[in-house]
Amino acid sequence: MTDREHFGEYEQEVDGGAGIGTVLAFLFVGLGIGAVTALLLAPKTGRQMRRTLRRTYEDARERV
Repeated sequence: MTDREHFGEYEQEVDGGAGIGTVLAFLFVGLGIGAVTALLLAPKTGRQMRRTLRRTYEDARERV
């Protein structure tokens, strides 16, 4: 008995891969992680970096 006889007719499934939304989501997550890492590794003191991050966060909140 062949598989076709045992399981019946098969429907061909086509996997189109990841959708564009998924690709863009991962792209932006990666960009965000890279930006934060670059900021944290920049040659500034901790106090200067926290001040810069706080100002950037506050500016972003005002724009939204």
